[in-house]
Amino acid sequence: MALALAVFSLLGSACLVSANSFEYQVDAQPLRPCEQRREAAFLKGADYVPQCAEDGSFQTVQCGKDGGFCWCVDADGREVPGSRQPGRPASCLSFCQLQKQQILLSSYINSTATSYLPQCQDSGDYEPMQCDLRRGQCWCVDTEGMEVYGTRQRGRPTRCPGSCEIRNRRLLHGVGDKSPPQCSPDGAFVSVQCKFVNTTDTMIFDLVHSYNRFPDAFVTFSSFRRRFPEVSGYCHCVDSQGRELAETGLELLLDEIYDTVFAGLDLAATFTETTLYRILQRRFLAVQLVISGRFRCPTKCEVERFTATSFGHPCAPSCRPDGEYEAVQCQRDGPCWCVDAQGRELQGTRRQGEPPFCGPGSCEEVKLRVLQFIKEAEEIVMDSNSSRFPLGESFLAAKGIRLTDEELALPRLSPPRETFLEKFLSGSDYAIRLAALSTTCESLPRAIFVSCFSPSPAISFGGQGARLTLYTLGPGTALSRERGPGKCCLTTLGSCLLFSSLLPPSLPSRPAFDFYQRLRVHLGKSPRASTPLRSSPYVPQCDAFGSWEPVQCHAATGHCWCVDGKGEYVPTSLAARSPQILQCPTSCEKSRARALLSSWKQAGSQGKPSPKDLFIPTCLETGEFARLQVSEASTWCVDPASGEGTPPGTNSSAQCPSLCEVLQSGVPSRRASPGYAPACTAEDGGFSPVQCDPAQGSCWCVLGNGEEVPGTRVAGSQPACESPQCPLPFNVSDVASGALLCAPASGPGGAAVQRCQLLCRPGYRSAFPPGPLLCSLQRRRWESQPPQPRACQRPQLWQTLWTQGQLQLQLPPGKVCHADYAGLLPAFQIFLLDELTARGFCQIQVKTAGTPVSIPVCDDFTVRVECLSGERLGANVTWKLRLEDVPPASLPDLRDVEEALVGKDLVGRFADLIQSGKFQLHLDSKTFPADTSIRFLQGDRFGTSPRTQFGCLEGFHQVSATSNASQDPLGCVKCPEGSYFQDEQCIPCPAGFYQEQAGSLACVPCPAGRTTVSTGAFSRTHCVTGCQKNEAGLQCDQDGQYRASQRDGASGKAFCVDGEGQRLPWSETEALLMDAQCLMMRKFEKLPESKVIFDADVAVVVKSQVPGSESSLTQCLADCALDETCSFLTVSTAGSEVSCDFYAWASDNIACTTSGREEDALGTSKATSFGSLMCQVKARSGGGDSPAVYLKKGQEFTTTGQKRFEQTGFQSVLSGMYSPVAFSASGASLTEVHLFCLLACDRDSCCDGFILTQVQGGSIICGLLSSPDVLLCHVRDWRDPSEAQAKAACPGVTYEQDSRQATLRLGGQEFKSLTPLKGNQSTFTSFQQVYLWKDSDMGSRSESVGCRRAVEARPASPAEADLTTDLFSPVDLNQVIVNGNRSLPSQLHWLFKHLFSLQQANLWCLSRCVQEPSFCQLAEVTDSAPLYFTCTLYPEAQVCDDVLESSPKGCRLILPRRPSALFQKKVVLQDKVKQFYTRLPFQKLMGISIRNKVPMFNKSISNGFFECERLCDVDPCCTGFGFLNVSQLKGGEVTCLTLNSLGIQMCSEENGGAWRILDCGSPDAEVRTYPFGWYQKPVAQNDASSFCPSVALPPLTENDGISQVTPHSRKKYENSLSSFLLDSWFPECRPSIRHVALDSWQSLALSSVVVDPSIRNFDVAHISTPATGDFSAARDRCLWECSHHQACLVTTLQTQPGAVRCMFYADTQSCTHSLQAQNCQLLLREEATHIYQKPNIPLVGFGTSAPSVTLTTHGRLLGRSQAIQVGASWKQVDQFLGVPYATPPLAGSRFRAPEPWNWTGSWDAAKPRASCWQPGARTPSSPGVSEDCLYLNVFVPQNVAPSASVLVFFHDAAEGRASGGRPAVDGSFLAAVGNLIVVTASYRVGVFGFLSSGELLALVGTADLLKPGVFFVCV
Repeated sequence: MALALAVFSLLGSACLVSANSFEYQVDAQPLRPCEQRREAAFLKGADYVPQCAEDGSFQTVQCGKDGGFCWCVDADGREVPGSRQPGRPASCLSFCQLQKQQILLSSYINSTATSYLPQCQDSGDYEPMQCDLRRGQCWCVDTEGMEVYGTRQRGRPTRCPGSCEIRNRRLLHGVGDKSPPQCSPDGAFVSVQCKFVNTTDTMIFDLVHSYNRFPDAFVTFSSFRRRFPEVSGYCHCVDSQGRELAETGLELLLDEIYDTVFAGLDLAATFTETTLYRILQRRFLAVQLVISGRFRCPTKCEVERFTATSFGHPCAPSCRPDGEYEAVQCQRDGPCWCVDAQGRELQGTRRQGEPPFCGPGSCEEVKLRVLQFIKEAEEIVMDSNSSRFPLGESFLAAKGIRLTDEELALPRLSPPRETFLEKFLSGSDYAIRLAALSTTCESLPRAIFVSCFSPSPAISFGGQGARLTLYTLGPGTALSRERGPGKCCLTTLGSCLLFSSLLPPSLPSRPAFDFYQRLRVHLGKSPRASTPLRSSPYVPQCDAFGSWEPVQCHAATGHCWCVDGKGEYVPTSLAARSPQILQCPTSCEKSRARALLSSWKQAGSQGKPSPKDLFIPTCLETGEFARLQVSEASTWCVDPASGEGTPPGTNSSAQCPSLCEVLQSGVPSRRASPGYAPACTAEDGGFSPVQCDPAQGSCWCVLGNGEEVPGTRVAGSQPACESPQCPLPFNVSDVASGALLCAPASGPGGAAVQRCQLLCRPGYRSAFPPGPLLCSLQRRRWESQPPQPRACQRPQLWQTLWTQGQLQLQLPPGKVCHADYAGLLPAFQIFLLDELTARGFCQIQVKTAGTPVSIPVCDDFTVRVECLSGERLGANVTWKLRLEDVPPASLPDLRDVEEALVGKDLVGRFADLIQSGKFQLHLDSKTFPADTSIRFLQGDRFGTSPRTQFGCLEGFHQVSATSNASQDPLGCVKCPEGSYFQDEQCIPCPAGFYQEQAGSLACVPCPAGRTTVSTGAFSRTHCVTGCQKNEAGLQCDQDGQYRASQRDGASGKAFCVDGEGQRLPWSETEALLMDAQCLMMRKFEKLPESKVIFDADVAVVVKSQVPGSESSLTQCLADCALDETCSFLTVSTAGSEVSCDFYAWASDNIACTTSGREEDALGTSKATSFGSLMCQVKARSGGGDSPAVYLKKGQEFTTTGQKRFEQTGFQSVLSGMYSPVAFSASGASLTEVHLFCLLACDRDSCCDGFILTQVQGGSIICGLLSSPDVLLCHVRDWRDPSEAQAKAACPGVTYEQDSRQATLRLGGQEFKSLTPLKGNQSTFTSFQQVYLWKDSDMGSRSESVGCRRAVEARPASPAEADLTTDLFSPVDLNQVIVNGNRSLPSQLHWLFKHLFSLQQANLWCLSRCVQEPSFCQLAEVTDSAPLYFTCTLYPEAQVCDDVLESSPKGCRLILPRRPSALFQKKVVLQDKVKQFYTRLPFQKLMGISIRNKVPMFNKSISNGFFECERLCDVDPCCTGFGFLNVSQLKGGEVTCLTLNSLGIQMCSEENGGAWRILDCGSPDAEVRTYPFGWYQKPVAQNDASSFCPSVALPPLTENDGISQVTPHSRKKYENSLSSFLLDSWFPECRPSIRHVALDSWQSLALSSVVVDPSIRNFDVAHISTPATGDFSAARDRCLWECSHHQACLVTTLQTQPGAVRCMFYADTQSCTHSLQAQNCQLLLREEATHIYQKPNIPLVGFGTSAPSVTLTTHGRLLGRSQAIQVGASWKQVDQFLGVPYATPPLAGSRFRAPEPWNWTGSWDAAKPRASCWQPGARTPSSPGVSEDCLYLNVFVPQNVAPSASVLVFFHDAAEGRASGGRPAVDGSFLAAVGNLIVVTASYRVGVFGFLSSGELLALVGTADLLKPGVFFVCV
């Protein structure tokens, strides 16, 4: 009690109230069904009291009160039939698995299709993200599988909100109290929840509204009390669902809580982040410490233990002192088992009587394992009597331990160690025989062992948990071979970690491990796995020239790492079992990165290079040095491997000798081989394709770099090494990392061909299966499938390990497996998989650092079930694990992984269960027992023991070893770009498809109208039009379509082509043809004589004319095209005179005949079909030759015969079609069918027009129209492609995938059994048009005519009339702005007046707008034609300015033309929110596009936010919204801004404003305080519809940037010395950086980057993808911004859903220096795909004879430059020597303080000045010593950062130190290595600086030290 009182007095807040959660009307705490039933049963004293989980749900296992019987239950607590048994069931299906089972059974019983099955995790819980693949929708669910509102969307959500986030958002929707919960960063509830309570009415304090209205009141307790004096605090603990835990609530009075030093002045975004909450939380926990002894809330384990104890459950969980679950859990008087961190049972660990071992391992356990190892070693020694050979080393080698000679102390008579290792490691029988015959061995010295605990031990003993790892003492004990040219040297990696992870080359191969296995069998310890993995030692990977490959991998452990040119490990490059190829830089890439990052460059000269001889190396795509390197002074030829070389001359166009010529001359190189001189070609000096070695008598093929092509070496002859004569696809020059080698052969019919093969360079393998490659020499085209240019890929380590077993299930009595079971077999697969998962056979449990980790080994393809007989089902079970999922710290070696998979914990345990006969499948109250035998796949047969096999992931092709002796441990190659993965193979993308991503599962179709020239397209640019693909040399326009006018390259004649590229033969002419002329000619066709009837009397000529121009034919065609009455024309030539006759659209001139008539065609009784149609024209014959006849393609014109038919642009009609006729595409042309329809309608008095439709590749349909009602589907209408299939009106096509048949709805009729060329609806019809008789009498036509009776116009009903009032409102036309330049999508309809009155037309138009809920927002009906009304539908046309204000005055309707009457759809908000909007972590948005501005100041915060969400929901173009408190200077107004584009998002909250380059000045809007801020719609829903207005950021200008800060310009090369010394002292003196051209940025390779999440100096901006349109625009914007800020040096870009993420960094490079080299890397906070470095702007002028700098008050300093070398790299340092900072202290100024020296002009700063006289100098007149010594020396490294550090050193130089033009103290080296500016200065000492007369103290030397600071001024 005394302690409690003491704590209470310390708290000071002091009034504690009994914890009653209902006293202050907090959130209702409803009991869940399990808890309600538990309460009721407990009060009744029932034998069974339900057991509930911590969240109130039923536990899957329920037991009676005494624990005698237990059973499984579903989510509602119902017992699962067949699960009741004595004791605890072995396993119970989870609620997710049970729901899935019920759905499958219901589907089978009811014979219904299953569209969605819940997805379950390996633990059995619901996957947080559920997807319905058929609908293409995904959504989030809670722990019970209930859908989280607002998360359903197309595609997968980025993340799912946590339970606390959901509660918080619901509060803003008016559900629950007004006190938001406190959430953790992951969205869960914080264990301590606090709120405020009104002490006057005991109601919950409205924290949402108050926190936003009075944010300043929540900064300190004193301010809070002043604002809210009648409020107290209330805190309590909660469970995982946020429900208050009983007996934990406390009232905390605020009267005595004083402000602390932690009370901040900055306003927090949420109450959770305030100091008030943190203080309340800690005071509450302090009370908990007093009451319960815990400074925390009860954990899940403690809550469940409390309830289990309270209600007398038979099983109460055991908890550790920290509240977590004990590793071992036991049932009262029952079994014990192990659990994971969540308290779930680990299957296979249940024990009866004796608790299982579940801990991570103790010291005692490790000790026992060590003793076991020693016992095994001593047994081997004791079994030996005499032997010359060290059997002990054999045992250690089998254990993975390597010892030295000294450690082994080998006897003298033993053979040499190298001989023993050679024979032992070879795996020959000799080593086994030696080991078997050995009988004695010296006792193993135990002192040689070291116990080392490492994340990746080399060899471990015992099971899971802590392991003993044995190593040799000290680094460097591994075998090291001789190094030299062409040698691939073996070295140790030196550290415990690497030695343990990467087995050195001296470890034994498989026979040694087999020997150890046999030894254990002999000792009676049979291993679980009968077939151990082939565990080979680490073998270095070398290239074709014997050099180290940059990437080294060890298959036995799955590790890869980088090495340098000497094979030394590159720090921090180790990667474990990653499916991604490790990016290791080559020597050239490292050298280039070093030069770009820190200006350490290469030198062309081998002597003492000048700064102009330094260069930044250029690297090839292979990573090698380019042969020709260019410096400022000269060009240099370098070796591709080392970068060393000599200059060919000073001429920049000089060519380097080829590598072949260099090697031929005898110059040493890495490519040199003893006794081999390469053969070079005479043309360019390159390597001859065939190389031969006379000494060896062999020849082989080589690549362009002289590298031997594997598999081509032959003896006694020359291989076929020809290059193919056929070009590679897509204009690729050669095969990457490979070669195509061809030999002459004979093809079909004796044609000459080349038979080629694709071979890859060493270290690469082909991703495609080998096949014949035939190149036709005659056609220069590939007869076979063309070779894939990217087929050669670098293999990777094996990625999966799998094993397969087969078992049989017996059917229940009376059940027979027959055809009816076919539908149930897939369900059985799921049932069996769920049973395996529930029993723990689908995951491996390991521990990493004491934490349990689950490794999944099952997927959807794990189980396959089929009928073996009438009474048995066969099941194949495949366990597969991804090696990348296996923690190397837990299972370091693949042997360990294999043991974990097939050992006693998984497959072995499953086999034991099967053999015990206890495995049964319970389903729908029926039992399916398993046979007691199980077989395992062993290669191509089955055996009794499991055997593992390697495999690859999806997207990777498995390749086999090139030979049995191959040491290549790599077996998976990624399917390259241009291919997709299917059935374990990489398949090239077919023609018309492409793929830009490697490892893809499908290819992307080319855009409509485009295809590819070949298979295997790997870029979207390979998709070309037919014109771009053609091989006839035809020209294309800018859109890739055929140009109408062409010219023959051979004859020079001009001609025209149609849209398909077919030549119009009759258009050929010597004259020039224009595109317009040819476009007109395309609309005519020249008729053959068979389609012309010449008669001098019958035909009627409309008009005859004699053209007067040179292009007579062209003029005649043009005149006919303009004449509506002209249907065809004849052109006659009489000498030089040309005449044209025009003929009318009349039956007298045109005759059409049909054949093959069929009735009831196309699935309708009203249609007639014909097999063929032939139309002939009748023309007047002339006296001479028959004239040429040209028929107008009437379907493209308005035609006038007896009736004038006009193209309407519409494609369909609702009703009014009759007499439809269909023609076969092979028997009729579109022009002929148009003539047929035109003539039929022309002579039919009832016909008012016709429809002409051509199905793509199918029938041509013609239908006549009589009294049509509505025309729709205009060609210029906006259409939503995603909704086209569901619409019946446009385009009116439904396509059945199964039958591949289409149905066309046209004019109120349906045409079926149509077979289109393709199933794509957008291209279903190639032509569709409605032609209308413009002068129709349909409105006045009498019934006596017998035509289709017109429907009488009916008056609108009152309900229909109310539609305009309820759903629409008229628009004030004065508020409409007309802009003819604005393009606004629309939908057009014609409503004919004989059926519609104006009122009915208005109602129809508005109803049509209602049917377009997404598109239509505005509707207009106009009466501008005699036959019809025009109905026009528009989307939202409102445009707002970008001013953040609550008034909508900045928004206006803008239309392309003035409307006569306009109606706007009213906004109807839904009751619920559709989307779960995500708050953006940015405080400022720029370049946004505002859709609407809605004031919210008359609503509460929660109601306003709720309405803002729903406003964005109903707007399909809304991508997000801003909920802001604007106009802060005027008191604040809450407003909602719906956005069409999120623009540029800046002022990120990620770094807390620690470092910024963007302008984040406080706007007059509050966006930080929750819930204010910017919110984004889920990205999958953020794909703006095509009718949404296009958005774009404002264009960049010289003075614009994201932050709109205008940079100060500065003159080139003009800087004061203050920029050297005082930039860091006086930042206001720093000049701003000048503009940098975007194309001058330096792109850095990913291999030069190290990710360091601790970096704090960064800034972030997101650029909305819709706002930029493409990545390049976003990149330019980001680089532009960085270029305008001096502090920004690096910009990275990463594409994210909906935005491009830009990161801006300061100088984050890290360089390490040694005497050998420098290693520079760029430090980034996160990974990025694009990295750009700002080009450094020199602080001094360069490019002239000497560096210079201008001092504005004096003149110009002229310095000098010097190249400084460290290792193999060089750096330029500019030196300014002898710069005066005071007048020479001579004569009268000798003992005076320094005075300024006002020199002007130029100062020679290229030589040092004398040092000050020193005491003890022999004479003051020494050449290096003078009283005139007040000078500075400044050393500036090249490209130093503007904010670089400055080191000033006042030195005391001794006499004679300066010599040879060098200063006494040279700071060049320090400046170069430290990348800083170094300044040295002399000052007076001795009598000249500190002489005192006794009365006057002279300290002029001290004044010298202060004088330089006076000298420097800002420019």
